[in-house]
Amino acid sequence: DAVTLDKLANGTLDGQVMQWDDTTSSWTLVDLGSVTVTENDGVIGNEVVGPADGTLTLSGSGDTLSPYRLAVSDDAITTAKILDGTIASADIAADAVNASTINADVA
Repeated sequence: DAVTLDKLANGTLDGQVMQWDDTTSSWTLVDLGSVTVTENDGVIGNEVVGPADGTLTLSGSGDTLSPYRLAVSDDAITTAKILDGTIASADIAADAVNASTINADVA
């Protein structure tokens, strides 16, 4: 409730917006075309610089044709990492287990 409409500065031209000015540590009015935008390439996700550990893999080149993508590594989830009794029947979707998803060597 501390910020009210009458506490905001009136613009002097159509299309002005407020922008923080780090050098003066204050808000300033600027025209929309002068707004500083740090996300200027329109590629969402290309700020990813790499996975934090071996459980993720990074692919793509970070452009509009091939944006960066993070995926779970093949060896990130193993049988040893799944504790007994932690997966219940309700956790397995009805159509997830069928003849084509079960290995032939299952006894």
